[in-house]
Amino acid sequence: RNETLLPIDYQAVEIITPDMVFVSQGGRWGAYDLNASRLILPVEYDELEYVSLTHINTRLNDQWSTIAIQE
Repeated sequence: RNETLLPIDYQAVEIITPDMVFVSQGGRWGAYDLNASRLILPVEYDELEYVSLTHINTRLNDQWSTIAIQE
């Protein structure tokens, strides 16, 4: 069966879980939910770090934050 899991708009893709990937575009990173076929974090961060199914650490410039997500 042919099915699109992720648009090919991204320069890099990092598999995080079977349902979530980090995607890069123009040097920035975001998180994409493969089940919902949508971004769960916009592609605007310098760095992302997977913490758990519900939290991702983000870095924008020199500031780190922990963001709660819903897959």
